[in-house]
Amino acid sequence: MPQLSLATTTVDNHKFVASEWIGRGKTYPSADTPDFILAARREVLSIPEKHASLLPATSLSVLDLLALKLQAQPSNYVTPEAERAFSFEDPNDDLPALSKRRIPPDAFLRKLHKAFGPAWFNGAQSIVDTGFKQSRVPPYALTYWSEMSIILVKKATWQRAEGWLTRWEREPGFLEEADHARILMGSLAWDAQIQALGSDTSAENLAGLLSEDWLDDEHINMLLQEVYSRARLDPTLSRKVAVLPLVLQQVISNARMRSNWTHPLLDRCSRYITSGRKHLYFPVNVGGVHWVPCVIDFEAQVVRYGDSLLSTRENTSMETIIQDLQAWLLHAFQKTFTNKGNTLAHGRQDDTHSCGVCTVNAIAPVVATIII
Repeated sequence: MPQLSLATTTVDNHKFVASEWIGRGKTYPSADTPDFILAARREVLSIPEKHASLLPATSLSVLDLLALKLQAQPSNYVTPEAERAFSFEDPNDDLPALSKRRIPPDAFLRKLHKAFGPAWFNGAQSIVDTGFKQSRVPPYALTYWSEMSIILVKKATWQRAEGWLTRWEREPGFLEEADHARILMGSLAWDAQIQALGSDTSAENLAGLLSEDWLDDEHINMLLQEVYSRARLDPTLSRKVAVLPLVLQQVISNARMRSNWTHPLLDRCSRYITSGRKHLYFPVNVGGVHWVPCVIDFEAQVVRYGDSLLSTRENTSMETIIQDLQAWLLHAFQKTFTNKGNTLAHGRQDDTHSCGVCTVNAIAPVVATIII
């Protein structure tokens, strides 16, 4: 195995010569690490190209990933203190040996990453595999373990989605939709970054749409962007309505608090109205746990919302949100808009997670005559 002390890395005219830093009694600068030291660290921890195939190919589809038999990652086996896992001896094993062993727990990997810098500067040449005491592996094993840990999480996410599909495809009328979902899973690369529907998100985030999980802000914005994109295909409808992103709520709240209504999004909203649009639809989040659809009706000069899970606490929070909207509307258009409360047509949820679906479905049929 090559000695780590032979490495030389240059970044921005700063040269990292390992023989001048490693094992020389110098302290690793954890708090504010210079770029040239970070670059050298990345080089030491980089998986050699000859071992890259030990990780699942990023070109594999979601279904391909689900079919792979990957290592386990127990969360409950005993690990030593991270600082004691580093050895000054050369490695005597390499990544092929690790490909058949379990992955250390996530918490231990985080501790190893934190401890690596000081251990590296002290001259550590290898890491002792916690499950095989006589096995010393190169430092880049830490990268392999970390990458595999991430992959296992992604696989588990899609396994839950696939299990959800399997349960629901037994329901009448759902089989065709489940087949379409599996076709997409067979063509979508498991490690893809999705740049679509006005969002940039990881492939596994889409798995949340195949579950009974609470929809997050990326899901809400992506779904409503799709709704608005369809509405814009209708020349008449696109001149009457607009769908705004979730961030509108925070922008208006901040603007009211600072008494400063200058913001590109608010300027865009004003242009929508002056150009003839009559209704602005948008989602809001109540207390960080609940989605509610809202609409500003410029013809009737009213604000409405559709709360699928009404409660006193949520009503109080909605009042603050509506007051923020009314303050902006008064400033921007010199008009007082009436709060019509929970009068926007909407579905009712009988669980704790469907508010996102209810929010999108309150807006979608009005704007694009579709239901998610």
